[in-house]
Amino acid sequence: MFRKLSDVSSDSFVKTEVGSGTQLALQEEQGGVAKFLTGASDNDYQQYVAIAENMVIPDEGVVTFISEFRVDEVVQCDMFFGFCERGVNIFDGRQNSVGFYSGDGNANLGIESNIAGDARLEAAAGTLIAGTWHKIGLGIQCDSEWPRKAINFFFDDICLGTFISKIPITAMAFSFGLRAGQDAANGMSLSTSYLLRD
Repeated sequence: MFRKLSDVSSDSFVKTEVGSGTQLALQEEQGGVAKFLTGASDNDYQQYVAIAENMVIPDEGVVTFISEFRVDEVVQCDMFFGFCERGVNIFDGRQNSVGFYSGDGNANLGIESNIAGDARLEAAAGTLIAGTWHKIGLGIQCDSEWPRKAINFFFDDICLGTFISKIPITAMAFSFGLRAGQDAANGMSLSTSYLLRD
């Protein structure tokens, strides 16, 4: 939840910034919302990686992740929202990650599952709308007797696809970021996120 200052500070996230933007801050919006702005030059970005590595895909059980995000300008940007191994650039160097991404030049939303840099990608699974809240979800089902692991990707309550290969096994941290694709600042907002394990 984004309710208090420690939720957006270095107590919770490792922040990486290129350019002079506005770092993640609490907003006066209902539901607990935080927002950041990139700098105003092409390829300026802000990246946030949680201090806690709070996602490990198990051999057995169910993991559910639900959240919401909003991007001010969806065509001229690179974006990632999901879970990723710490210590990497989440735009160009993702490895051991699972989540949602977009690339500069279009409004397509992609889905990704990546193990050690070997990724399965579907680059045009959904479509982002500028300034609009989008609900995303991950439903991860693991059965050691089958054996099978499956990641279901949900966008605005529609299942975009299911991946059963290239599923990471290492610890990952909640990660998100936005990189400007033109000489103009861009913003990303986030609402309350839920991570449930069974």
